Amino acid sequence: MFYNLLMRRTILITAFVLSACEPLWGAQISTPTSPISTFTTATSTPTAIPTAIPDLQTEAVPETSSQYELRLHPEDGLYIGDLVSFEVIAPAEADIDDFQLEVQINPPDGPIFGPQKFASFGIGDLSQVTFRWVWDTSDLEAGDYVIDFRVLPDGPNWTDTVVLFPEDTLPPSALSAVWENVSSECCTVYYISETAAQRDLTAILEEVDSQAAHAAQMLDAEFDERTNIVIMPRVLGHGGFANESIYISYLDRNYAGNNLTQVLHHELIHILDNQLGGGFRPTLFVEGVAVYLSGGHFKPEPLIERAAALRELGWYIPIVTLADDFYSQQHEIGYLEAGALVEFMVLEWGWEAFEVYYRSIQHEPESSHAEAIDAALIAHFDLNFIELEELFYATLQNQTPSSQLRDDVHYTVTFFDSVRRYQEMLDTSAYFMNAWLLNIDDMLASGVVADYLRHPSSAVNLTLETLLISASLHLLNGEFPETERAVNAVNAVLDQIEAGEVDAFNAHPMAADFFMIVNTLLGLGYQPQAIELDEKSARVLATFLFSNNGPGLFELELILEDEIWSLE
Repeated sequence: MFYNLLMRRTILITAFVLSACEPLWGAQISTPTSPISTFTTATSTPTAIPTAIPDLQTEAVPETSSQYELRLHPEDGLYIGDLVSFEVIAPAEADIDDFQLEVQINPPDGPIFGPQKFASFGIGDLSQVTFRWVWDTSDLEAGDYVIDFRVLPDGPNWTDTVVLFPEDTLPPSALSAVWENVSSECCTVYYISETAAQRDLTAILEEVDSQAAHAAQMLDAEFDERTNIVIMPRVLGHGGFANESIYISYLDRNYAGNNLTQVLHHELIHILDNQLGGGFRPTLFVEGVAVYLSGGHFKPEPLIERAAALRELGWYIPIVTLADDFYSQQHEIGYLEAGALVEFMVLEWGWEAFEVYYRSIQHEPESSHAEAIDAALIAHFDLNFIELEELFYATLQNQTPSSQLRDDVHYTVTFFDSVRRYQEMLDTSAYFMNAWLLNIDDMLASGVVADYLRHPSSAVNLTLETLLISASLHLLNGEFPETERAVNAVNAVLDQIEAGEVDAFNAHPMAADFFMIVNTLLGLGYQPQAIELDEKSARVLATFLFSNNGPGLFELELILEDEIWSLE
């Protein structure tokens, strides 16, 4: 059941409905014929493991000697051949409006980048300097490199040391990976070779066309042009973004728990909604329409009943608050309430009346989203925003959600809060408030794949991500005690890491078992993607790090004897 659930969620849940996509490049490629749900059962340990990957836990993100935070890209270590980017984030309390940053490699003779002014970055509005793809390491030798950081005009200054590893210590798939693209009926799909997206391409293309057709039907509109969909082999944010193009996370170890079908539909609705336009479309309704027309946020769900469960749980956020501060509110609650509000308005006045209202909202200079919503409500439905919320809230009060549904809402929120906590602490470039999002055209022009191909993959990351996957699969199956146990294991470890404890995984028995399993498999050349734990046995989906045949999935069986996990 575990593997069936994993395949249903990670690959294509055809009963589900939602969004994501990006730009075009190159010639068409042929699609694989093997089905995406197949994997190989490994019955023996590989006989030889090539050159070991360096231990990157202490090398990937150097600590600065100041209060400024340094983030390096690509992540998971730097290798000869990388185009390296630097993010330098100023302390929140620093007054650096007129300050600049200069970076130099191996002073005094090495290349200098900048000076460049600090500027706002991401939804989180971080004050930082971003040097993107400035340090070309192609002609350098492996070893230590000193980097000097200078805040101008009068400091602080500090120095860090980074390590460049030999290129041939990367897995073979990373060395040969390039951007590819292929056209479906509706879209141009971009993906990186040697990844799960290439392995599962046939099914992905079928799902892209299916969800595009359904989204067009829901909005009674046709796409003006081909939609570009970028398949990212790493988690970023909650797994989907849309601007002119759609970006979707697709990988075997998708710890954010989303599924391709749902995310695709959601983001395709955004593309069509933006195409249809309007005077001013408030975020509350932009996201609410995408959730409503997709039948749910991360999965199909009864929106009004689930919003009623939020009220019972004491988690209801006033709609006026959401209108003016949507993205900084708790993510799942905000999206669920937005979708439920749209559903309520459609039930009250019909879709046609709602859409006329939605596309007629105007935004006066200096006015808030809530004020714009209020003015259009009075003009179209003869009630103000406060009165609308009172009617909506009364509808929620009249609902009686089942205990099963209430528990599902509760554990959905706590699961995703744990995902974001993990990201903020240990996968910072994935955290939605400041995600490292790159334009596909720029990546194609520079030939950059490493920034999306590589992401934190130490034993610590692998353990916490497989625990999150375990939690999401149990949540999908309505197994709430098991969901809670896995979520508690993640947070117990994060608590210990936050406190600076060395043996963080001893904080929870499930985490300790997962950590031992992960380390055992890494020592054999496998990278775990999902783990199902029994009392004395475990089943694992894993990839072989040194494969020359792409990311094939192996099913491994481990047993626990004398407190040691080993391959059966």
